[in-house]
Amino acid sequence: RVYVYHLADLSLRDKIYTADNPFGLLSLSTQVQDMVLACPSVTTGHVRVELYGLRKTMLIEAHESTLRALTLTANGSLLATASRKGTVIRVWDVATSQNVYEFRRGVERAQITCLAFSWDDQWLSCASDKGTTHIFYCDKESKNGNNPHHHNNNNNINNNKS
Repeated sequence: RVYVYHLADLSLRDKIYTADNPFGLLSLSTQVQDMVLACPSVTTGHVRVELYGLRKTMLIEAHESTLRALTLTANGSLLATASRKGTVIRVWDVATSQNVYEFRRGVERAQITCLAFSWDDQWLSCASDKGTTHIFYCDKESKNGNNPHHHNNNNNINNNKS
């Protein structure tokens, strides 16, 4: 479960039920006055996004298997997710629940240890237990194009630790 409190008086603002969450997955927007919160839904592989300013809940069917990582952009407009398999990273438009990017991290399974967006939302980094870091370019023109699933290996920077 996720409990959300008002800091001023510690009153309970919200209680959110989740599926098993052994990795403690949760992400908050940091640049908006009206908080956006993302956490696992009660259904495996799905994400619940609370848009508190709009008093709206979005459910995103992110993956078929258990979630391993998730992160919101600072303004709460995009959500990145990875499953326990760790081979595909997906980016979602929070307002529409649409998959706007899909990046392949690799073909071997990996435990994703971190996902993070750059300050301008154009880059997404992904670290794993394989000793690699992948950096993906989120091409805004491609996002608005006809194909919402962006697969471009030229936009993947791989940093192997030797």
